[in-house]
Amino acid sequence: TGPSDLYATGQGGIILEYKGTEWAVMSPSGSNRYFAIWGAGGKLFVAGMDGYMQGLLAVHDGSWSAVDLGDDPPILNGLWGSGPDDVYAVGDFSTILHLKNGQWSRVELPVANPELEMLYAVHGSAADNVWVTGSHGRLIHHGSQWAVPDTYEEAFFRAIWAVDENTVYAAGSEGRVWGYHDGQWAQEDAGVPEDKKIHALWGTAEGEIFAAGETGIIRRRLP
Repeated sequence: TGPSDLYATGQGGIILEYKGTEWAVMSPSGSNRYFAIWGAGGKLFVAGMDGYMQGLLAVHDGSWSAVDLGDDPPILNGLWGSGPDDVYAVGDFSTILHLKNGQWSRVELPVANPELEMLYAVHGSAADNVWVTGSHGRLIHHGSQWAVPDTYEEAFFRAIWAVDENTVYAAGSEGRVWGYHDGQWAQEDAGVPEDKKIHALWGTAEGEIFAAGETGIIRRRLP
């Protein structure tokens, strides 16, 4: 959440916290696996799956508390919010959960077979510019409402980053990076081999983008 307030997590249920001088264990290891972490306004959110292969979502606001996801919750893969009370969690079976006014609710997407869709990433530049992506080349956008403006069946997106409403990047299988500029998506050459997956995207407000993937691959795109 800042240069002296960093968090890291992953397999084994461990969460590490950095406060400017050194890393420390915030949450001990266990059977949980966390696939996403995000925070703002003093709150920290983690999402993933538990030891029984069921989805989990937890919030730290002074202490840890689990969000009740109901029976047989789907695995959750991505987190992002425009603020501590406007947060999205996305996951398997077209799952999009939205925190607003202190309550979590499920977003119903306009797709034909939601049980076949796996969503892996969510990011936005504002509350009215949120992008979600995943399997089957889905690119899902929330502006004034949820819509599926584009689908690229040959793509399998694992990461997305929205610079602003006119500039968005998505990446995933076969080393592919797609760029959205002024209303149009197009594939871009990131110099990543086709046999490598890109797992993460990160960028700056000025439009500098970093892509990271298998075997330590890192690519940088200047504005």
